[in-house]
Amino acid sequence: MSKVKIVSDTGAKLKKIKEGSVFDSQECFVLELLQNSLRAKANVVNIDFNYKDNIFRFKDNGVGCKNYKNLFTLDSSDWQSTKEGFGIGFWSILAYPIKRAVVSSNNWVANIDMEEILKNNLDVQINYLDCCIKGFEVELYCEEEANFNYLEEYCRKQSSMQEYDVYINGYYVDKRDVIEEYRNNEPRNLYQNNRWFEGIFGIGESSDIDIYYE
Repeated sequence: MSKVKIVSDTGAKLKKIKEGSVFDSQECFVLELLQNSLRAKANVVNIDFNYKDNIFRFKDNGVGCKNYKNLFTLDSSDWQSTKEGFGIGFWSILAYPIKRAVVSSNNWVANIDMEEILKNNLDVQINYLDCCIKGFEVELYCEEEANFNYLEEYCRKQSSMQEYDVYINGYYVDKRDVIEEYRNNEPRNLYQNNRWFEGIFGIGESSDIDIYYE
């Protein structure tokens, strides 16, 4: 009798995210970031778009991420509030056309070259800071094909239904009623309606992992 060890091809999984085989939309990472800010007890989120240089910036004032290993872990889940997440978490950013990402929180900053990651060079460079950054920050350097007009519209819609205050390019995003938005969505069928409603609350496209520690 012989035994075969079950293994997982991390590089192949990341490529599937990039190819669009995992998420319904390229913008799914926005829900991930907004959801993590809620769990981090943030009360203010700032989202900025640099249209000239194709740079997306996200910053919250939550408790921050002390353990960066949890942030970059694939297929790990500590959050028990949903059964649909797959522990993909931060790497949902691969669904969007991104060249490079810079992530920082507390006393560390990570620089991620997406091209290297997709070549199966899976080491994330971590540098330690002399000062402490409040909250959690992400900068995404995007490809020219990135549709920032649509992404900003998507961010505005999702941000309007969060508990905390969100500012996009310095302007406050007015709150909207979630139930009213659900009724006005006018889906083509019940399945699509349910998928949309799940997306509003980050269900199904969630990291399923709590990266924050007080």
